[in-house]
This record gives sequence, C-alpha cells and structure tokens, in this order.
Amino acid sequence: MQRIACPERDDWQTTAENAGFEFHTLDGERYWDERAYYAFPLEEIERGIEAPTGELHAMCLELVKRAVNDDIVLRRLRIPEACWPIVIESWRRGDATLYGRFDFSFNGQGPAKLLEYNADTPTSLFEAAVFQWTWLEQAMERHIIPKGADQFNSLHDKLIARWREIAPGSHLHLTGLYDNPEDAVTLNYLEDTARQAGLATTSLEIESIGVDSKGKFVDLDNHPIELAFKPYPWEWMLRERFGSKVQTAS
Repeated sequence: MQRIACPERDDWQTTAENAGFEFHTLDGERYWDERAYYAFPLEEIERGIEAPTGELHAMCLELVKRAVNDDIVLRRLRIPEACWPIVIESWRRGDATLYGRFDFSFNGQGPAKLLEYNADTPTSLFEAAVFQWTWLEQAMERHIIPKGADQFNSLHDKLIARWREIAPGSHLHLTGLYDNPEDAVTLNYLEDTARQAGLATTSLEIESIGVDSKGKFVDLDNHPIELAFKPYPWEWMLRERFGSKVQTAS
C-alpha cells in the first residue's frame, strides 16, 4: 500500500455541488479531500481487505444468531428489553438487508482491523459509489493518476442487483430526514439505484409515516408501505408517534 500525494482538481467543489454533494466542506473543514490517494496491489486488497471483510461479516451475523437465543447477550449489547421481540422476529423471518459499512484500520502490515460496523444508518455511500468514480475518471483524463488506473469498487452495480433480489418489481418508500443534506443525498442515490432495478419509488419524510385503521403503515396518499428503506436510527424511530406500531403494523 502506498499513499501518493497528488494535485486536486481545480473545479472539484463545483463538480461536487453539481452532483448534489453539497456537504463536501463542513464547518470550514474538508469533508472530501483528494490531495492524496492510496495505491494497492490486487493481492493486498484481496487478502488484506476483501477476505477479512467476509470473515468479519460472518462473525457479526453469528453474534446476532447467538443474541436472539440468549437474553444475556441481548443485555450486554444494551438492547432495550421492549425491543427484543422486534429483533428476534426480524432475524427469524430472515428480513432482507441492503448494505452496511465497515470502518477499518489498515496499515498494509496485516489484515484489516474492525473499528465499527454500521448496518443501521450507513452513510458515505454516494461518495464511494458515485463521486469517487467521478474523481477516478477525471483524474485519469487530467493526468493526475496513471492511465488505466482502477478502483476495487462495484457498489453501484451490486446495489442494483440487490434491489432485484430483495423485491423485484415492488414499490419502495425511501424515508428519513430529507432536510439533512447527507441523508438526502443517500436517499436520492438509493432511489436512483432502485429505479434502475425496476422498482417504483416514493420519497417520504419519516415524520409523515402514518398507520391506517387496519393497522398498516401508509404514506401521505394513504398508500400502504410494503417495503421501506430508512437511514434513521431504530432507537429514534421507536420514539416516533408511529413507533409503538412497529411490531404490530403490517
């Protein structure tokens, strides 16, 4: 692994804003920084990052399997007891997951080390799947990086494929805090991938979710919500006015 300093694109801020990436700078500090890139041999990526990612994901799932069968583990994870039935029933139904984000420490001297696994509100998706590809293409065009450079990154195609696996031809509601720029970019990008996968979509503020007289979750047009994605913490959602219906609504 090499960290290679490089010039940034002179129009990167305008490019970001035109793409909807308005939070590229936060409180005067760079959120996006392209003044260096990392170069890896393929073997290092496969053995040092990809293989440990698969192993760590399997270990996380094994922990969930243990937790849903052991109250002691649920308590150690500090999951409120009132939420246990929701967690257990979801696991046993085999509810679908879309994606998560691993945060790793990696120095090239051994396998990646896990810092955090965010599978509830994982952001940084648009930046990795879209804007990073834009940088790659433009950086090659402008001779900032070598011609023929590539990224070990197939997020976009895999998201489209995953939507097709989860619910082909379904209607998807994307809900969250659309006044939060990072959440809005994530939701809008996922909506685009879902549409490319053939799903119909509706955008909805989280506070606008309702429950009808039959106990079904509905949107503002009283259409049932059968499939939803939300970059919104479960512990917050359970405190919403509809939160008490999460376990019973269909």
